[in-house]
Amino acid sequence: MTKQTAWRIRVGYGIFLGLFTVAIGIALIATAADLYYSGTAGDIYSREKVAARLAPFIAPAILWVVAAAGGYALSLLFPYAAEKRKNDPRAALRRLRNRMPAGEGEEFLAERAKFARAERVRLIIWTVCAAVGVTGAVFGLVYLFRAQNFAGGDLSAEILAMVRNVFPWVGATLLCCTGAVIYECATAQRDLDRMKRLLVLGRGYPAEAPNPLAVKAESAAQALGSERALFVVRLLVLALGVLFLVLGAVNGGSQDVLIKAINICTECIGLG
Repeated sequence: MTKQTAWRIRVGYGIFLGLFTVAIGIALIATAADLYYSGTAGDIYSREKVAARLAPFIAPAILWVVAAAGGYALSLLFPYAAEKRKNDPRAALRRLRNRMPAGEGEEFLAERAKFARAERVRLIIWTVCAAVGVTGAVFGLVYLFRAQNFAGGDLSAEILAMVRNVFPWVGATLLCCTGAVIYECATAQRDLDRMKRLLVLGRGYPAEAPNPLAVKAESAAQALGSERALFVVRLLVLALGVLFLVLGAVNGGSQDVLIKAINICTECIGLG
């Protein structure tokens, strides 16, 4: 079997499994909505009603598990070796940036001005992303740490209010970062070609001294991407989580969480 045929079989099966998953998810959502809107207060999620509505999903759920296992077996029967990824133009651009020659001439200066303008645009975009992220984090933390925002006793209303006040900032940050990455990927090859042309035009001229700030930024990026840095970050997150758990247990927060969990299970889900 050719590599193209194996790829087509696996992609086709992946599309089938994805559509199957979406269909089951939509059916479950529709059933839950119908169960909620057709029930009466206090008797919406009784065991009998939930069992009767979910019984038809037993067979599709079993079929989905079998289909997922079949997908794994298919990957073993029809292996597909992905082609080796091409060099990342962004990484190549970072490597060549420090080799900018100190050339001269009208053509060299014009290309260099275009490259510098593209660098400024990229810096502005990422600065905006950082500003939106920091602003959203500040506003979100301020809202979450204000006790009066969660003093009403209506858990559903408080959660919806939190979503309205916090999630827009999360979405804005995600959109900004996604747009910045898309822009950087779309323009990386163009800027890389421009940098190569600058290296050709400035051949014979010594390389300029790299920007100390750029050197430090690149060193920091390499350090943060190392395995040791990743281990340190994980350790700090674990320590911070343990600290918050201890503080929550000391100030009685665990009891509040337990009461809210009991209320959710008995009033919303219908357990017990």
